[in-house]
Amino acid sequence: MTEPWRLTAAQASAAIGNGSLCSEALVRSCLERIQERDGTVNREGAKIYSVTLDTIGWFGRSVADLGLLADLYARGQVIFCRLWHPGRLGHSCFIGTAPLAPLADNLQPDNPKDRDMNFGILVFPGVEELDFIGPWEMLTMWSSHLKGPMHCRIVAQSYEPVTCAKRVSINPHVSFADCPPLDYLLVPGGMGTRTEVDNPVIIDFIAAQARHCKEVLSVCTGAFMLHRAGLLSGKRATTHWASLDRLRAFGDVEVVEERLVRDAGVWCSAGVSAGIDMTLAFIAAVAGDEMAGQVQLAAEFYPDAKRYGGAAVIDEAPRYVREKV
Repeated sequence: MTEPWRLTAAQASAAIGNGSLCSEALVRSCLERIQERDGTVNREGAKIYSVTLDTIGWFGRSVADLGLLADLYARGQVIFCRLWHPGRLGHSCFIGTAPLAPLADNLQPDNPKDRDMNFGILVFPGVEELDFIGPWEMLTMWSSHLKGPMHCRIVAQSYEPVTCAKRVSINPHVSFADCPPLDYLLVPGGMGTRTEVDNPVIIDFIAAQARHCKEVLSVCTGAFMLHRAGLLSGKRATTHWASLDRLRAFGDVEVVEERLVRDAGVWCSAGVSAGIDMTLAFIAAVAGDEMAGQVQLAAEFYPDAKRYGGAAVIDEAPRYVREKV
């Protein structure tokens, strides 16, 4: 058969179909001829790119290099992905793909600035689970599958497990003391904010990180943590509908009853699930609408507009909800 490092996309697709590209011996033979780093061109002109095994999804195709593969295929170049499992030595197999060409015009190329991003999500006792898990899912969907930020971290005051509002326990990636300077910091809400807002360690951490962050984001009552850190005075902001009046009571914040708001480097979302919408809007602002759309599709985040019962029409419901009933 044709040597694997000289296959066309169509030949690679056929070879994958009959399994001839999956032998370890063949992989090792290829690796002897290809420099083991991303984006290298070997002496035969074939390109090789790396993805991790945990990014293989969407019907068995690599979504980490979806845009890249589509672009290479559309230009008739040889396609290979080198699959690396961080827990094992060696490479498991090569894959090539043919059916992705129609997506080429709809996907953006890799942006190195996005990859170098340091994104931190703060957690603390009593944090509302979905406030941070929703944004975490969107960010890491972007990171794992579509070349978003390489460095997404759950940050807490210490490395001790954190018990959330609904009793989920989470292990932080990094403590305040060991946290590197962040490009972006997201502060979720939850009942825990009512006590943590008086914790000088956590407030000092938010304020210190904010000094060099490009933007700071809050979900739900995380807005109160931002206010205590001096980040909301004179800005437009929102929070959970049940805490809007508490936020207005400060007198120095223009409270808006919207799903999300962005003002001078500070993003705020309404309660709980609104953090997902805010994170998608953030991705769109940083990486473009097409990238945000790919993350939205990967997560299948298309909420039903149905309103259940009559709760949405009570006077306390936020304006953006009542106006859509």
